[in-house]
Amino acid sequence: MCCVTTPSYSVLINGKPYGTISPSRRLRQGDPLSPYLFLLCIEGFTSLLQNSEAEGLIHGVSICQRAPRITNLLFADDSLIFCQAKQREVQVITKILQVYAGASGQCINLEKSSVYFSRNTLVEQKNRIINSLGVKEVDRFETYLELPTLVGRAKYHSFAYLKDRVWKKLQGWKGKLLSKVEKEVLIKAVAQSIPTYTMGVFQLPKKLCDELDAMCARFWWGQGEERKIHWTSWSKLTEAKKKGGLGFRDLRTFDLSMLAKQGWRLIQKQDSLMYQCFKPKYFPRCHVLEAKEVPNYSYVWKSIMATIPILKSGCYWRIGDGSEVKVVTDKWILNHPTNGVIHPPEEEVQDWYMSDLINQDLKEWKSDLIVAKFHKEDADAILRIPLSHRQALDAITWLHTKKGAYSVRSGYHAARILKKSEEVAKTSTGPFGVQVWSKLWKLKVPNKIKVFRWRACLNTLPTRANLVRRKIIEEDVCLLCSRESETRVHTLWDCAVAKDVWAGSCGRLQKSHHGQQDVLQLFLKMFNRLTIPKFELFIMQAWLIWNQRNAVVHRKKIVDLRWLNKRACDYLNEFQQSQDQLDIPVQTDASVCTWKPSPDPVFKLNFDATIFSDLNMSGVGVIIRNCKREVMVAMTAKGPPVGGSEEVEILACRRALEFAIDAGFTDLVVEGDNAAIMSSFSSSGADQSQLGHIIQDIQWLANGIRWVVLVKLSEVQIPWHML
Repeated sequence: MCCVTTPSYSVLINGKPYGTISPSRRLRQGDPLSPYLFLLCIEGFTSLLQNSEAEGLIHGVSICQRAPRITNLLFADDSLIFCQAKQREVQVITKILQVYAGASGQCINLEKSSVYFSRNTLVEQKNRIINSLGVKEVDRFETYLELPTLVGRAKYHSFAYLKDRVWKKLQGWKGKLLSKVEKEVLIKAVAQSIPTYTMGVFQLPKKLCDELDAMCARFWWGQGEERKIHWTSWSKLTEAKKKGGLGFRDLRTFDLSMLAKQGWRLIQKQDSLMYQCFKPKYFPRCHVLEAKEVPNYSYVWKSIMATIPILKSGCYWRIGDGSEVKVVTDKWILNHPTNGVIHPPEEEVQDWYMSDLINQDLKEWKSDLIVAKFHKEDADAILRIPLSHRQALDAITWLHTKKGAYSVRSGYHAARILKKSEEVAKTSTGPFGVQVWSKLWKLKVPNKIKVFRWRACLNTLPTRANLVRRKIIEEDVCLLCSRESETRVHTLWDCAVAKDVWAGSCGRLQKSHHGQQDVLQLFLKMFNRLTIPKFELFIMQAWLIWNQRNAVVHRKKIVDLRWLNKRACDYLNEFQQSQDQLDIPVQTDASVCTWKPSPDPVFKLNFDATIFSDLNMSGVGVIIRNCKREVMVAMTAKGPPVGGSEEVEILACRRALEFAIDAGFTDLVVEGDNAAIMSSFSSSGADQSQLGHIIQDIQWLANGIRWVVLVKLSEVQIPWHML
């Protein structure tokens, strides 16, 4: 208890500690050790409640007959205690609180404590319990942990506080002169993050999501209290930047991706309290992905049910023993159209499980049966799936992440794809857009110029042609040359003023043909003709041409056009030099790595693998040497067809360890040339990826070997498959 009774603190001033403060009340509340001490103390409190429940002195609550009874829930330093509204049980709770307070030294704050009764509790009974406990009664808890406790039919009003919070934030920013880039940061980092916490539990009403999107759109396009033209729809702005948008969140889709994480927890963590409560009430005889809506379901369950289509689109089975996976109806073939069987097999196969296709003794596919019963395309895909050499269980993994675990980011993209498949979305990712968007956002130019370039490509600049189309003005003739309609291409490329600027630029621009039809096409053409630095200068010049147009139109101010080219070069150089100073230099090790023997008496095992695409097979090579560099044993073997380099490396490692164990080696240093793969073998958590069961095989084999994982650099790897 020394760390509790004799603490001392210092104050950091400019990074240096000053003074020694000895608190009179021992450990302060904000000390990092305080939460751990609280958990140790509260463990005794929960034990007292569990003992009383086991003796039948108190009875918890359950949401249905087969669900577990809950006597208490803990949230930080708050405790929710459940019992029947009987004087005898209340006395037991009071005694437990007194015992806990006396043993821990903590006092129960009765002023901040309250009691809530169910509707069928008699008034006389309520009064006796309130007097016994000495706390106040509440009719209902409006919110708890900043979430509504009861959500009725008026769901919009239950979550209207989110709209008020976002509105207050936006109102605080409207008085400031903010650029489009600054508005983008504020919307993404602050405004759209306010509802995130609530979205993790409840599905927000569509009306509320639409209103939050509208508020962000007005802030993005407007300036202060003045309303401005929305030059493109908000749905377009929510597209990814590589698809022509700005990457703002689609709040309704993001809400579903947040809730899908709760559904993923129900799939993966079947020992959790959440699963044990929901399973008997909402899906007692089926898997959660097959659950249906039931009468009297809670709004939380309804919110999770809304994410089932997203989970179904991204979940697939990783084959273990095959006892839970249906051959025809389930998704279990990765990198295959529909992730399932394409060609309907014979009728007798319709009711088969995957275990019928696996030789459980040899842990391999029944290849003759598969070739006979399935179409060749399906049969080849099935035989490429690697199987575990242990008694592994079937597992559901997530298709859209490398590790096979669900993430909100991947779920959001899956939900967007699913939404677009249901309703045709309007995007500007035509034949030119797909090629140019990702290139344009990577340029080393100021962010405000990137936004200008984006607006030019999407035709959202306030040119006179666009203003006529919006019925703001009546004539669209260019005010600079008075010859043609002022479109975006004319302003930036074909206008006489723009031509004078380009005439003073590099030779490749001077020789470029005019009369382009589209800015996106123009930018792609220039990107292919110019080097990256020259193209960045081209974008900078286009931005200055637009600024010069605005100066003439709005302020009647004309500058020397030769100054624009000089200003473009100076501005770009100044920006890039400042960015170079902010970049952290990356130190690379130029030393050449060579193979080193292991210390005596440990042997070193090296393995490698290769893919023979023309032969539809793989190969593996293994060599074991002693501390004197002498080859003790070596092996080369053919392998099955594989789906990629990662799979062939993992299969080769398993084959190498099996070979070493069969050869009688127990003290080994295992060395491979792929850092990511070798580090995954030493990971302590369960691997949910497609090859997670193979990695678990390797970890199981390694338990019988004293080994150290080393990573060989690929530059000096020895082609063991050539042995």
